[in-house]
Formats: sequence, C-alpha cells, structure tokens
Amino acid sequence: MDVFRHHRVSGFTIAEFIVVIIIVGIMAAMALPRWIGSDTGLNAQAEALAADIRFAQSLAMTQATHYRSTVLSGNTYNTTHASGTPVLNPTKGTATVTLNDSVVFGTLTGLPSNLIAFDGQGVPYTDSAATTTPLATTATIPLTVSSSTCTLQITQATGKVSVSC
Repeated sequence: MDVFRHHRVSGFTIAEFIVVIIIVGIMAAMALPRWIGSDTGLNAQAEALAADIRFAQSLAMTQATHYRSTVLSGNTYNTTHASGTPVLNPTKGTATVTLNDSVVFGTLTGLPSNLIAFDGQGVPYTDSAATTTPLATTATIPLTVSSSTCTLQITQATGKVSVSC
C-alpha cells in the first residue's frame, strides 16, 4: 500500500490567475475609450436606414417600377411606390419608421424634395410633383444624436449607399 504517494492536483495557481486578470484589465483599458467614444445606437440606426434605402432600390429593380424613400420629419421616414402607396418596412412591420434613441436627420444635401427615388434599373433620382430628375451629385443624409454624426452617401448613377460614422 502506497500511503505516501502524492497525487498531482491540476488547476490554476493564484499567480496564474492574477496574471490573467492583469492582462484582461489592460485589454479593457485599451478598448474602453473606443467603446465610450462610439455611439452604437447611432451606428445601428444609420445602417438600418441604409438597408431600407437599399430595399427600396431592390424593389424598384425587381419589379421594374419606381420606389422611393422619403424623410417625413426630423426623425421619421418611409418607403413608397411611385404612386404613393406605402410599403411595409420588412424589419419594423410598419409603413412609417421612427428613428430610435433621440437620433434625428440633419440637413439633407442633393435631395431637394427630401426623398431618394429609384427607377426600374436602380438608378437614383429626385422628383417633384411634375418632374423626374436624375441625382446630380452624391446625396448625403446625416443622422445625429448629441454631438455624434453618421452620414449616408448615395452615389449618383449607381445608387450605391454607404455609411460613414
């Protein structure tokens, strides 16, 4: 009988545990300023709006007809058929979308009627009651909350939608 045999117990020593805690603390200290400096709600709203504009463009191309996204107020927008018939937002389930978390639209540039429309080929344009005008320059749609801003850009001719925050 081997009563005095030592059994090896596996696990962490207190020194190893402290080293891991120090490394995690250093990584958190490096990541925290970036996390605090970014507004994830604003970023998410900008990406959601970009997706909704792309959705209008996709509808226009797949159905070979005109669709548009319109800014209705300081924090609401919708997507409609060219006839004015509202389209339900696929993620919200409503025709009119309200931005969350105190996010509001800034001054739109290149969109005189506060809307971006797409023809059956996905080409962007602006329109008024009587005319259809191709997008002359890259249009911008700023979203702001507090002192943070994200900007959507819609390229003329192609209708490419990009977001920069």
